[in-house]
Amino acid sequence: QYGGPCECFNSLRLGYADPTLLCLHTHEGLTDCSEEVVPGVFQINVTDAHAIIKRGGAATEDFLVFEGYCLWRRGQLQRELDRADTWTIAAVDRRALIRELRGARAGSTESWNDGLHVWQRLYAAMEGRQNSKAQQTASFPAKRSASVFAEQQDGHADRVLRQWIARYLASGPVASQGADGGQAVEVAFQRAVAFMMLRAGSVLRASATDWLLGSPPGCDARLTKYYRSAPYLHKAVLLIEGEVIAGTSFSLVMLNGPGTDQINVHDADVRFGGLHYFGKGVRDVLGGRLKVAGLTTLPYETLRAFMYCGALTLVPDLNAMDLLNLPVEQRWEAAGGSIEAEKDAEVTALSDVQ
Repeated sequence: QYGGPCECFNSLRLGYADPTLLCLHTHEGLTDCSEEVVPGVFQINVTDAHAIIKRGGAATEDFLVFEGYCLWRRGQLQRELDRADTWTIAAVDRRALIRELRGARAGSTESWNDGLHVWQRLYAAMEGRQNSKAQQTASFPAKRSASVFAEQQDGHADRVLRQWIARYLASGPVASQGADGGQAVEVAFQRAVAFMMLRAGSVLRASATDWLLGSPPGCDARLTKYYRSAPYLHKAVLLIEGEVIAGTSFSLVMLNGPGTDQINVHDADVRFGGLHYFGKGVRDVLGGRLKVAGLTTLPYETLRAFMYCGALTLVPDLNAMDLLNLPVEQRWEAAGGSIEAEKDAEVTALSDVQ
């Protein structure tokens, strides 16, 4: 089962030699070769578990193996708990928890299980106990009742989760999103030529469908471990600053970024320009016509991959100054942005909310 993004199979591109596999069990007879994680739940080395199964000391179903794990910085999880809007503090019977996890594993053999039904049952059980005591605490606010969440099962966050599962956890070939045959060759050629035409001052238009999860599908191999997820590039219009030199990084500024009230410069309208250098001053763009906080920096190979897959498109003969004469919300369409296929409408709608 998927345990988290740290040192999982999908993070091998970051330089990890092997993924981390965590093996849990509740077998009382194996406590001497295991470490107790919480009362009644133990962790054992995967190799040791395999050897025990081979000699008949336990069955495969006695163990739960997780690929990867979640990691918080010191104090981060406590701060999230203190906000009382993300986590619920609860005591869960370990037998119920293990039973639910095993049930999720059994139910995921034919289709990728998103785990939401497990969450709903556990949350409903906790809500039942809370209601029976007629208590509402800061760590369990009334507005976050299980009934409300049940109504939102097919809501935005759940649909984004399913998109993520389909992209990163589902096995089998990934369906091509491009054209076929000779048309595909022509599209690839046009994108390669467009990349070669990039200059300082060039304008790029970001896709409406490729940035939901922070990077375009199929480009993971081109991302470095320093890449910052960039869902904010959804429907972005970007201006290339500085010289374009092979092997170096591109500096990109958003021309239609949202306003930010975190930086105030003499009541000027400051727009979000990207995550890099955000909070380290304000940049004057296009002769001071636009003030932005931050920018987006992409390595040469990464930007090329983004253009080759269609996530970023060169908009030739477009004057960035003319774009600034338009309202921010009209600039993407003015740069040629449109939704071309009905199948893209759902992902576009999810990305709009995101």
